[in-house]
Amino acid sequence: MFKVKINSGSLQQIIELYGVGPMLAKRILEYREINGYFRTPEDLAKVQGVGLELALALSPQIDWQVPEELPKRNNSFGKITF
Repeated sequence: MFKVKINSGSLQQIIELYGVGPMLAKRILEYREINGYFRTPEDLAKVQGVGLELALALSPQIDWQVPEELPKRNNSFGKITF
């Protein structure tokens, strides 16, 4: 079964989730951009228009893996921190 990568997928990929149209996919991307990665159905349920029932129904179609985060630079000295 093909799973959609909810934390790195594009608008078109998220639209492939059964029950998710363009507007809801856009809200999911916007929420992810502002609030960070989804780790659980409960996180996805926080998106306006999703709710826990839909998030749980979508869960088997979703790859919840979080992309490897880039190291952050310490602004004062330019050192890389992890």
